[in-house]
Amino acid sequence: MNSGAPKKSPELAAMAKVFAGGVMISFSPVLFKLSGASPSAGSFGRTFFGGMFLLVWAIFRKESPFKALKTKGFLPIMAMCGILFTLDLEFWHVSINYVGPGLATIITNFQAVILAVLGVLFFKEKATPILAASIVMAFMGLWLLVGVDVSALPQSTIIGVAWGLGAAFWYSMYLLAVRNSQGRTGKLPAITNMAWLSLSTALVVGATSLLRGSEFSTGGTTGFWILVLYGIGPQAIGWLLISTGLPGIPASTAGLVILIQPTLAFIWDILFFDLPAGPARIAGAVLALAAIYIGSVGRKPAKVKE
Repeated sequence: MNSGAPKKSPELAAMAKVFAGGVMISFSPVLFKLSGASPSAGSFGRTFFGGMFLLVWAIFRKESPFKALKTKGFLPIMAMCGILFTLDLEFWHVSINYVGPGLATIITNFQAVILAVLGVLFFKEKATPILAASIVMAFMGLWLLVGVDVSALPQSTIIGVAWGLGAAFWYSMYLLAVRNSQGRTGKLPAITNMAWLSLSTALVVGATSLLRGSEFSTGGTTGFWILVLYGIGPQAIGWLLISTGLPGIPASTAGLVILIQPTLAFIWDILFFDLPAGPARIAGAVLALAAIYIGSVGRKPAKVKE
């Protein structure tokens, strides 16, 4: 007779991880906006503080993270991922400054639709009516989100949307780079992998900021500590929860649960920054989120040669 408490379902535990990670990451644009930091400083703070936290954690767990540096092909792959993630973060932070955290985050999550299209064009994945529907829904949602009368939109909104779509593209490229690198440098522990991805991005951000002479403001003392929180919370713990939880749940469930991140970012924008949210904008958000979900689960990725 089993008198003990029922064991927790592994799938339920994995779903809880993904959900918690999504909630934590939903505060990313809020923290950046509150910090008052420049886009470059925001990107650097997020990845540097998050990367250092993960590196210390990896050492504490005896993952021997520095051994990865001697792995053949490791440094070029990290450099490529760092460049692409830098572009994604910089474009996204600029978009936030123009259109706010909610809209910028939803637009950036169009990467799910972009990846589906790239899969058809370059990876011999099958084009389906569902994919076509997701593209139509994405742009209908965007149309409603920014305002039905596009000709009357402020120039700042158009610029912000363009930067957000750019962020979605670069994030798609980053995900493809990570996916294609799997197996080439050996399977690294999750914490070690996230640590080096974060720190390689911080290095690229710092170097390119110096070369460009771009503004590098942390937003003062308060902004600096918000960036520390931004790095340790969403960048380190949030993404680690998602990356370790995703393999334990079905793709359809993962796609649905992970939508909590752009959904909450939109809600936080309404609550914290007074984003106007009439019926048209709400309908646009629903359509856009549905398109993101379909794009993330409505395709079968082609096998990658390793």
